[in-house]
Amino acid sequence: MNDRNLVRGLYLSAVSLAFGLQSLRYTIGGFSRAGPGLFPLMVSSLLLLIGLITVVRARFVARVHLEFNLKNIAVTQASLCGFAVISQRV
Repeated sequence: MNDRNLVRGLYLSAVSLAFGLQSLRYTIGGFSRAGPGLFPLMVSSLLLLIGLITVVRARFVARVHLEFNLKNIAVTQASLCGFAVISQRV
């Protein structure tokens, strides 16, 4: 599974399912009187649609090799942790 497009679509689908399933724990309501779970459910549904389109599209476009650059991952994680520490102090 070295296709970057396929992995991207599967990751988007997994994230959307995680948030969508958690939003079902709240009341959904209706469009005239929305509950707290309606907005996350709608956003996760759209994200799931985008993820599924990406997975299907990955079957028809040329494969792009998936590369992990550990330096970029480390910089991103360090900046997120730094932001959390700084925001806790402020």
